[in-house]
Parts: sequence; structure tokens; C-alpha cells
Amino acid sequence: MSEFHWKLTDRVEINNKDMQLLAETVDYFSDTKQLKASGNVVFSQANQRVSADNIDFNVDTKTGTFYNAYGTMALGVERKPGMFGTQEPDVMFYGATVEKIGPTRYKVTKGAFTTCVQPSPRWQLTSSTVILSLDEYAFLTNSLLKVKGVPVFYFPIFYYPINDEDRATGFLIPQYGASTFRGQTLSNAFFWAINRSHDATVMHDWFSKTGQGMGAEYRYVVAPGSEGNLRTYFLDEHQTTVQNPDGSVIPQPARQSYEIRGAANQGLGRHLR
Repeated sequence: MSEFHWKLTDRVEINNKDMQLLAETVDYFSDTKQLKASGNVVFSQANQRVSADNIDFNVDTKTGTFYNAYGTMALGVERKPGMFGTQEPDVMFYGATVEKIGPTRYKVTKGAFTTCVQPSPRWQLTSSTVILSLDEYAFLTNSLLKVKGVPVFYFPIFYYPINDEDRATGFLIPQYGASTFRGQTLSNAFFWAINRSHDATVMHDWFSKTGQGMGAEYRYVVAPGSEGNLRTYFLDEHQTTVQNPDGSVIPQPARQSYEIRGAANQGLGRHLR
């Protein structure tokens, strides 16, 4: 080894401020602050942890590239009483290469991302490229949604919020279905996170045999036990036919229908008499 090149072997542990690196072998170049590590590499920083076969890392900028890597990031999300659904507390990702491009930003190439951090995730998004920004978002290109390992939907571009506010405004994942009466169905919706206690959703449903439907839903929570919602829906169905199991055909006339539905709960307090 030279003056600027140090080689460390056999269960190496390096600690630098809030960063820790574990590996079997480490080559450190003091003139460039660059290190190369291999063999059971584990990198930890704050609430981020990445395991890899190899790593090329700069200890000054704390940026680098992990090869054949798997990582997790904790979002620090806590469920607030009386609030709506909460974000799962961790993010899991893996890829052929994982580049750390900032304090809380990663670029994943030929890998996947999910917030279902189970040994066998219920769902994941595989992608050619994923940009992960902790407590902000995941931006994917050329991605495929898999549910229990089964490909379900392809997205050329996909934006997934992973912020510490639990929810974020944006389009929801489209839903596809099929039935003997309505045929193929495709549902799209836009979610508006007005604030921590109010939200609204605008939706559109397309039915290949019968027409389309559209509606909106508003929800609010003012305190634990004090909440409400209002839902409206308009269904515009054109004339169609329905085939029975015995082969007979029943005509269905065109029709339009409306629905308005709401509910409210109000907590009165334990001292009310």
C-alpha cells in the first residue's frame, strides 16, 4: 500500500460522525477521501440502512454507489388520533445499483420499491429507475406494479408520496375489473389532501358495456369521535343486453341514476349532562 492508500481487512468497522460502515475488506484513499469496500457491506446513516456486495463511497460528500444492494429507510411516521389512514413506517428498496446522491436521496437502477416491508411484500413496484427522496416522494420510470409477485399494471411514469404528513395530493392507482353485466371497468381518481383534517376525492369509472359514472367524496375529522363524510355519484348507463346462464338475453334500457350519501359523528364530551 502507498502513503495515501490504506487497506483494511477482516471485519472492518468505520465510524464517521453519523455514518457507520461494516465490511470484510476496505480500501481507503486518503487523498481523495474515497473508499471501496466489499464482502457483507452494511452502510448505516441516521434512519437509513443499505446492504450490498460492494460499495464505492466518498466519506466527505457521503455519496457513492452500492452494487447488488438492498436498503430500508424509516419515515418516522406516527399515527395521529382521529386522523385518516396512515403511511406505513418504512420504505424498502433494492437494485442492481443504488446510488446515494444526497443526504436523503437515492437513485435505484434495475430494482424495486415498496412500503410493505415484510419478508414477502404484498406489493412492490419494479422499475428501470427509481428516485427516492426520504420524507418526500418516490419517482419511478418504466415501472410495473406487482401484487404478491403477480404483474398487475404498467406505469410509464409513477409518483408515490412518502412524506411525513401521511397523505399527499395526487392521482390514485387506477383500478381494473370485469363483470358479466358492466363488462370491463377502469376506475381513476384524484385525491386532494386539503389539510391534516380534511380531504376530497374526485373519481371516474368507465364500463365497456354500460357507460360511465363519476362522483366525489369529502371527508373531515375535527377531533377523535367527531368526523363526517359526504359522497355524490352520477351513473350514466346506455342501452345494453345481459346474457343469462341459460343463454337467453335480457335487454337493459338506458338510464341515469344519482346518489347522495353522507354521515356525521359528533363527540359531546364526557362532562355533558
